[in-house]
Amino acid sequence: MVTDGKLEALHSVPIFSDLKPDDLRKVQQLATEVDLPAGRVLMRQGENGSQMFIILEGEARVERDGRELAVAGYGDVLGEMSIVAEEPRVATVTLTKPSRLFVIGHSDFHVLMDDHPTVRDCVLRGVARRLRKLEPDKP
Repeated sequence: MVTDGKLEALHSVPIFSDLKPDDLRKVQQLATEVDLPAGRVLMRQGENGSQMFIILEGEARVERDGRELAVAGYGDVLGEMSIVAEEPRVATVTLTKPSRLFVIGHSDFHVLMDDHPTVRDCVLRGVARRLRKLEPDKP
């Protein structure tokens, strides 16, 4: 059972929800908590990404090619695909409310995944589940 507030927040994130408490603590050690104002751009479409974000409080607008795709809120992860695939950002994300976030850097996250295969496997499964949800229904 997870009892620490930071651990609970990480455990609620789909890409980390299958992690055991010891592995979740390893992710926790990498997560820096920040407070940012509304209007802050977290990432821009086409730019290379060096961080991923987890929303703890607040809200963000996700846009691709100027069109709104989604509104992200508590527990949503932003930028994980760029971190995992090491490819340019596929969307622009702007905070629409003052927000509290966890920030996890690219280098530290890859070291963690390399050193702890259970973390890597869990993250990859979580990203795959997210991608399946984004795919349109096929006949």
